[in-house]
Amino acid sequence: MNTLTFVVLALASVAVSAQWNPHHCGSSCDGLPDGQYPTVCKGCPHYYECRNGILTFKKCRGNSCYNPVLNRCQQYCPSGRHGISNCIGVPDGDYQHCNLCSIYTECKKGHIDVGMCPFPLNWDDNVKKCVRYSSTCSRWFYQ
Repeated sequence: MNTLTFVVLALASVAVSAQWNPHHCGSSCDGLPDGQYPTVCKGCPHYYECRNGILTFKKCRGNSCYNPVLNRCQQYCPSGRHGISNCIGVPDGDYQHCNLCSIYTECKKGHIDVGMCPFPLNWDDNVKKCVRYSSTCSRWFYQ
């Protein structure tokens, strides 16, 4: 690899690392603007807030999940969206999450947990596994 290629790749890496990505666990606010962000590493009720470079973990109340599109906690999936955000009355199993394509909801005896697909895979609710191109979710976030 020549020096110019190495420098270009290094600069591209720095630019990408300064942006939030859907698999971010909330370890730092470095390079992020003030705001709220989901943390898929802790499950759907959890999110974090960056204010003046300071990270604070937050949790939605009850069985609600953080919706990164609306920037608020939400009890149920928005109308017309495929997936679930809580497991009350839902049979045990894995389901499409209603907010993020890269995570899925695991229901067991009415309790919710969240599984995460490895990057860059997304959950496909038809085949019930993480795949490169999901037939049930076409973006990282529903819009």
